[in-house]
Amino acid sequence: ALPLHGAGPVLALPLQAGPGQPVVAALQATVSGGGGAPPPGAAPRPEVLALSDSQVAGLQLLCSTAAGILDMRRRLEGVQALHVRALGCLEIVQKVHSALHVVEWEQRVKPLMANFFNVASARITFYSQASRELLLTATRSHRRGESDRGPATSTLVIGRRNITRIPIQDGIVGRCVRKRQIFHLDPILQSPFISEDADGIAIDGEKGQINMLAGPMVAELSEDVSRVVGVLQLIEKRPRGEADAATGPQRPVARGEGDSKDKAARRSCDPFTPEDQNFFVELLRVLGLSLYRTMQVQSHVSVEDASGKSSEPSVDKLLGAI
Repeated sequence: ALPLHGAGPVLALPLQAGPGQPVVAALQATVSGGGGAPPPGAAPRPEVLALSDSQVAGLQLLCSTAAGILDMRRRLEGVQALHVRALGCLEIVQKVHSALHVVEWEQRVKPLMANFFNVASARITFYSQASRELLLTATRSHRRGESDRGPATSTLVIGRRNITRIPIQDGIVGRCVRKRQIFHLDPILQSPFISEDADGIAIDGEKGQINMLAGPMVAELSEDVSRVVGVLQLIEKRPRGEADAATGPQRPVARGEGDSKDKAARRSCDPFTPEDQNFFVELLRVLGLSLYRTMQVQSHVSVEDASGKSSEPSVDKLLGAI
């Protein structure tokens, strides 16, 4: 707001389209005398600094009109922004459904999710129906600290691909699988179930003040049949200015990343809006079905059933088959 000039009374009016409508701004005006000096020989007149009822009514009408224009402008911008995000969803659907194997699917999804939701990190863990564990692959986006797990709650499996196994009893990711629920933590320290090892987030000090959305990716195969295929985490909603200045699509926040990551974690983060959460719910369904279909396609190519019958795809085998 700009400073007001003048020593007269101040009139303040809200800018709202009508009674009960939200206030979009406020108008402040300083009342000053404008009658000029009295004619020569006339007695000095006392200066009355006030607005008439008609002037106040005119200002109220002006404020109402301005508020209506601002409200219409905001609605138009909101529709345009929603249209852009809807097109972004269609682009995500097209890209994830064209993946030929699970690792390619993961490498496509994480940057798409990080950019779409404007978060510092998007993390994916796959659910194994056979072992009832979550599997975390050591892909490039996790080499800056997220794959550094303690030996107490996870085991490193050595094969054609390094895989970290996470029990579904641990962390928010485990609760996502067991409860089939979405968890919105703002900040993450508000939940007693958060686990540094399972959830891949450092919570010591001010790092625990970041926010997170986490939810299960469920493949809805029919009205009565569904499969949990993994968990998606969106970590630290970033202000738009920071996203534009970022050098890469993802900046994971995890233990052992160094002083630069510590400073980044202490930045204030934006909240996840209701619109973000609605898109997250819908995209979880899209990702769940696309991941299940990708697993089916890859299993037909890399795993042959001796009986010739189609079997449930095993993510354990698929992650080690690339």
